[in-house]
Amino acid sequence: MSVPDYMQCAEDHQTLLVVVQPEGIVSEENFFRVYKRICSVSQVSVRDSQRVLYIRYRHHYPPENNEWGDFQTHRKVVGLITITDCCAAKDWPQTLEKFQAQKEIYGPTLYDSRLLVFGLQGELAEQARTDVAFYPSYEDCEAVERRVEDFIESLFIVLESKRLDRATDKSGDKIPLLCVPFEKKDFVGLDTDSRHYKKRCQGRMRKHVGDLCLQAGMLQDSLVHYHMSVELLRSVNDFLWLGGALTTNGINPDTSSEIGRAKNCLSPEDIIDKYKEAISCYSKYKNAGVIELEACVKAVRVLAIQKRSMEASEFLQNAVYINLRQISVDSTQQSASHRPNESELSVTFWFIEKTCNLFVPGLSQCEGAVPDSGLSSEGAVPDSGLSSEGAVPDSGLSSEGAVPDSGLSSEGAVPYLGGSPSALAEITVLSPNIFLLRSAHSGRS
Repeated sequence: MSVPDYMQCAEDHQTLLVVVQPEGIVSEENFFRVYKRICSVSQVSVRDSQRVLYIRYRHHYPPENNEWGDFQTHRKVVGLITITDCCAAKDWPQTLEKFQAQKEIYGPTLYDSRLLVFGLQGELAEQARTDVAFYPSYEDCEAVERRVEDFIESLFIVLESKRLDRATDKSGDKIPLLCVPFEKKDFVGLDTDSRHYKKRCQGRMRKHVGDLCLQAGMLQDSLVHYHMSVELLRSVNDFLWLGGALTTNGINPDTSSEIGRAKNCLSPEDIIDKYKEAISCYSKYKNAGVIELEACVKAVRVLAIQKRSMEASEFLQNAVYINLRQISVDSTQQSASHRPNESELSVTFWFIEKTCNLFVPGLSQCEGAVPDSGLSSEGAVPDSGLSSEGAVPDSGLSSEGAVPDSGLSSEGAVPYLGGSPSALAEITVLSPNIFLLRSAHSGRS
């Protein structure tokens, strides 16, 4: 996995990931008009139950990130909604063929999919299909939200089936070994009858079932599975998956009212300790740099809510060094076409500077701020494909550059959350690190 998500937060672990994409030539205005309406269906109550499903929508998602779905199920694309224009019946077979091709990209992990067709009328549009919805135009599509709710309910049926299958597995000692992509070659030839191997399989499966329970709204059950997986994985020194179990087990009750009501939740101090241990576990694997980086981002968000600026600055500093290591690996293992470009790095600098300002307002204007970061007064990142208002495509930022649920105002300003002169001194340590990161990239270009 090579594409970090800087907008990740602890609550994402309980969400189902749905990708919404256009097919063919669809105007940006029409696509985002429908996309916003789809995104409005972010919570769906399960019928005859008190459980709630939380949905996370993306209009772009790297397929390679999907390969980590067994490790963290919220990374797995389980739903696909395709939006397309089709005004003539003769174009319908080709439209349907393209839809099938899109499903193949995420095929192994998809629970269900939907095709929303705009413009087609007549007999074809009147056919009854569960996976296709026809609308005369983008102005005449009142039932979109209802269609999406039905779609989410179908995802829940598959999710619940998988959860029950995994939780009631009767295979005994023959539990399959779940792996992340880079591990598969390392387990060839292992003794599958050893006690160590069986514990590894059990611990990873427990963690996986905990993820499924969390997504299905069974919060107490998920905590039980996570606690058991931590004990099993720690006993066999399975550090990567132990880090994953600790990260999810450390979901902050302050950031999720639902999880906060579950029993046996950790205290704020214990949560940060879990994040620290998880990040330490991730740091043992050079191929887990993105996972480690995102764990740092989640910890910073938790600490921001707790107004613990000094500790947050430590996680931020660690995040910068993770980027340095990751770019170094990319430069030797990947071709030039796959190296981080200036656009990707600029977004990284933008995020770090904004997060620094979360604790010390006006840091970017102070002495020791990010040198030559290229940030304009509005917070836009020049030469990075961002609009003049600072919007970041595919990142969930609004057109004014605000970060949802991050405390940023529409102008990009950040409220004061308890920073102090000592916090300023701590956070400004980041500045030379960011400068080194930019220099490291510039030296190879």
